[in-house]
Amino acid sequence: TQAQMRVRCRDQSFRPIEYGCVPYPSERGRGAILAFHDLTRQLELEKDLRRLAAIAETSPIAIVELNEDANLVHANPAMMSLLQTFGFTSEARPAILPSNIEKLTVQCRETHAEIGGLEVGLKGNTYEWKLVPVSGERLVRGYGIDVTARKRAEIDLLRAKEKAGAAAADQVVFLVTTTQAIHTPQAS
Repeated sequence: TQAQMRVRCRDQSFRPIEYGCVPYPSERGRGAILAFHDLTRQLELEKDLRRLAAIAETSPIAIVELNEDANLVHANPAMMSLLQTFGFTSEARPAILPSNIEKLTVQCRETHAEIGGLEVGLKGNTYEWKLVPVSGERLVRGYGIDVTARKRAEIDLLRAKEKAGAAAADQVVFLVTTTQAIHTPQAS
């Protein structure tokens, strides 16, 4: 039989233990072998695992797991929100994932290497995806970050650069024209 309890240690702290008792025949009759196992480390690891599992659930980053056929196996709440917003393709794939997700999933699994920088633009929003093979599993995990604001800033910066280039070209034309006018004598 196995059971668990907390025992008081010499330092007055309490530790969780698991114990078992096995009957042991002896010359004087029956005895018992008691086995004790300190559960402190195991309980700490379980607590850490629960905490780590909760991170994915509370993460603002969209997290998705895909099987070897690129079918959706798991989606955290952030990804579920994206699924509600953007829906699915005619192939029943999340529309917010890269259009060639099947090929990328196979590539990621076969090379055992992550694939990053995969941009998807949809309804005026841009998401950047990173695909990572799950060690020891036939799964690929995808992490999606909303980069819409960054993309808009890049476009605004490009437009500003183009305007500045056009203004510089206009200034050169003006200076050349003015210089020519100054150096060219006017006929009276």
